[in-house]
Amino acid sequence: GLAPVLVLFHGYGEDPRDVALNTPLFAEALLRGWVVVAPLGGHRYHYGIDYAQENIERTLEVLYARLPLDPERLYAVGFSMGGGAAASFAARHLDPAGPRFAAVVNHTGSTSLVSSWETQGAQDVFESPLMFGATPYIAPFGYRRSSTVEHDAFTNTLSGERHMGLNLARVATRNAYGLFDANFGLVEQTQALHGYLGDTSEEIVLQSATHAWATLDATSTLDWLGGRTLQEPQPEEIVQTLADRSGAWNQLELGLRDENAFGTILWSARPSTDDLYLIDLENVARIDVDLERVGLEPTPGQPLRVMTQTTDGNAATLELSGLGSAPTAVQYAGFAQGTWNYDASRDVLMLEETGSAGWARWTVLP
Repeated sequence: GLAPVLVLFHGYGEDPRDVALNTPLFAEALLRGWVVVAPLGGHRYHYGIDYAQENIERTLEVLYARLPLDPERLYAVGFSMGGGAAASFAARHLDPAGPRFAAVVNHTGSTSLVSSWETQGAQDVFESPLMFGATPYIAPFGYRRSSTVEHDAFTNTLSGERHMGLNLARVATRNAYGLFDANFGLVEQTQALHGYLGDTSEEIVLQSATHAWATLDATSTLDWLGGRTLQEPQPEEIVQTLADRSGAWNQLELGLRDENAFGTILWSARPSTDDLYLIDLENVARIDVDLERVGLEPTPGQPLRVMTQTTDGNAATLELSGLGSAPTAVQYAGFAQGTWNYDASRDVLMLEETGSAGWARWTVLP
């Protein structure tokens, strides 16, 4: 069968060779017939910044193009800085056409980069031109998009309302830490991510004061990972997404209005009633929906209803593909006038609101 893939995310100051030497995960996974890779995240102090994640993307593209690998059994384990980077990569990569992690193990990771900036004494690294180029008070979005939670180091509580960890709802996650680890800031960040994820996370408390890869048991970790497969959103399910850039997020393609801010959406496809909900929209200018991909195959003779709702007063343009033929009519009811157009060559129906605040409904008649 297809081989599982294990990606090991290196810690602060490490390079890939160090990972192979410092943890038995590498050797034991190879003995199980897995493909194992430990890419350098651009440099040894990257904290999961954009170009470090792009390095991981390119690495996985090369592997999957050349080897018979299982796309539904892609796993990540990261230690310290790498633990936060692994969780961040999983939260920011939900494109069905790209690499998506089925499960992640975060070992005492830097899951909140603002908190790390405040406590770890590496401000010069964070603020360097190779990283964020400024403090988190001057350039907050870069820090936030590369984190999975916003953790206040001084109160040991979550701060803010939006956490990229929201996107880990369907990713099996383990958060491990040494109970007596002197890096208490990283322990608190790991606990914060575990607490935020709730039932989707397992907490592994190690009776150790050592901050090291090797405190994580390789056999039990690989056993746990090997039992996990990729979980897709299902029809009738309610899906929340926090997008940090335009692109594919689960089954939807989102175009953000401002690329330097998060976009939010809560959506659900209801095949039983031919309804599509696209609500809680903020900073979203365009939504492309492949009806078949979200599980909606319009019932002959039955209208398709699309409900939208925004929180910022800016309407989104909708593009629906997969109707199969032009609608006989499209009705719009809401707070503003709407226009529509059907492109037969692409089988795409475009719905455009001229302005909206609150709820609106489109009815597409076959």
